[in-house]
Amino acid sequence: MKGKLVIYVGLVVLMYILGNDLSVVCAQPWLGSGSQADPFLIQDADDLQAIGAYPEYWDAHFVLINDIDLGEYIGSDFNIIGYNDGYGDLQPFTGVFDGNGHIIYNFSYFSYTDSYVGIFGYVDGGETSGVIRDLGLINPNISVSYYNGYIGSLVGYARNCEISDCYVRGGSLMGSSNIGGLAGGVRDCTVSNCFTHVSIIGNQATEGGLVGSNDNSTLINCYAGGTIEGYYGAGGLVGNNQGPIRSCYAACNLMIPRGYNIPWPQDSNDVIYDANSIVISADYPANIGGLVGINGDEILSSFWDIQKTGPYNGVGTSESNDTVEVYGRTTKEMQRRSTFTAYGWDFVCEDYNGILDIWTIPIWGGQTDYPRFSWQGLPSADVDCAFGVNLSDFDLLSQSWLAARDEPGWDSTCDFDEDGIIDGSDLAIVSENWLAGGDSPTLPEAYWTFDEDASDSAGTNHGILLNGAAITHDTCLIKQGEGALLLDGMDDQVEIDADSVLDVPYITMAAWVKLDSQANPADLMYIVNRQMTQVGTYALFINGNYWRARVR
Repeated sequence: MKGKLVIYVGLVVLMYILGNDLSVVCAQPWLGSGSQADPFLIQDADDLQAIGAYPEYWDAHFVLINDIDLGEYIGSDFNIIGYNDGYGDLQPFTGVFDGNGHIIYNFSYFSYTDSYVGIFGYVDGGETSGVIRDLGLINPNISVSYYNGYIGSLVGYARNCEISDCYVRGGSLMGSSNIGGLAGGVRDCTVSNCFTHVSIIGNQATEGGLVGSNDNSTLINCYAGGTIEGYYGAGGLVGNNQGPIRSCYAACNLMIPRGYNIPWPQDSNDVIYDANSIVISADYPANIGGLVGINGDEILSSFWDIQKTGPYNGVGTSESNDTVEVYGRTTKEMQRRSTFTAYGWDFVCEDYNGILDIWTIPIWGGQTDYPRFSWQGLPSADVDCAFGVNLSDFDLLSQSWLAARDEPGWDSTCDFDEDGIIDGSDLAIVSENWLAGGDSPTLPEAYWTFDEDASDSAGTNHGILLNGAAITHDTCLIKQGEGALLLDGMDDQVEIDADSVLDVPYITMAAWVKLDSQANPADLMYIVNRQMTQVGTYALFINGNYWRARVR
């Protein structure tokens, strides 16, 4: 009893001295001061949960310093950061959250009453622009009432905000309207270098693989996969788009629930893509799109997988007079680098579309995949960015064999598993992907046939054979002409003057190398594939075992 009395009296005295201001006693729970130079450090799930409980700090700077598992928070236990009840009671997150390359696992939220649901429910950067960057979410699961909206794994609704280098992989979202794998809705924002691969089920309107509804926000260099089951205004990337989109793609399965004014197939000519869904019919809703459901703004250099989405157009309904460049491609074409570089996408191992190296085509188990961001660190083993994984990549690997980081001979591009040493594990990745990857050989807009005078496909421009290079007809395999180029490995060249080429946007330098005397396509190796736009003289040459295409 005496101990309790002392504590009580001490608290009364302290409250009196501080003027009853308990905020001095109850300090914020994180390390740091919350400034840009000294941000709050989020170390664990409790630290992240505490952000939602301290709205007075929602204008501060936060940085995540560990991966976090939110699996312990179930139902509506998690304190969503920023809120808007839809009726005027709101307080947004206005600060900066830097994920620092870390991952939040197993975020879940289930409610019958809440709208604006995500890790961040409502974000408004105001004049200073809020920022969420460099953050991954894996296996989020959200389910809210059929009558509530603005649901996103990362953000329910964001205004005046920059979202960059963020992703969501796995999990599911279910709700009524304005549902997006990353964000339910964005307004006056910039969303860049982000991707999602989630399952979305909407029960009213506006579902998008990345963003549900976009109002005057710019989406650039983003992609979305997964499955979307939606009604009105569903799109692989964005449901209802009223902002510019550039260099994005979608490869989502789009499904229309049974009974939504679509007749069940009556004959074998109709195709059912899912046991509980129909995705083809002459009467399917026009506002369902492979990339965008409803569009009211400019879209440039963007794509959707026509085999994933079924019968839908890239844009379901267009309300815009702006330029709309949305291209449907097959899955195989979507996994080919040249599909995208022809429209200005900046890929690793090319510099004619830029030097930022934003995109790459990874190879998994010997098969190419869709474009991914270079920062995702996906293995491919195609070191020299020629056609797939072959002897030239093996040769480059051997030159760095057993070299460790910061040692002589070290080549980071050959450390495929990123363990800091080039060894057997990297060789295993090369073996797994042997002879796979890259762009399949296709007819370029102009090509040289390698006949006697190395003329081009129009027969009007001629290459110059140098240093012993010759044309042979003896055992050649006829490809794009009647002859084969014979090189002895001593600086042989075929020079093509840039001033004489056809009027095309780029020139593809390419070579097929015959491995033995058998006229069999399997004996050909596609060595060089490089598109060039610089003014100069183009040369395809060989020195020893090294093949290159270059501008001289």
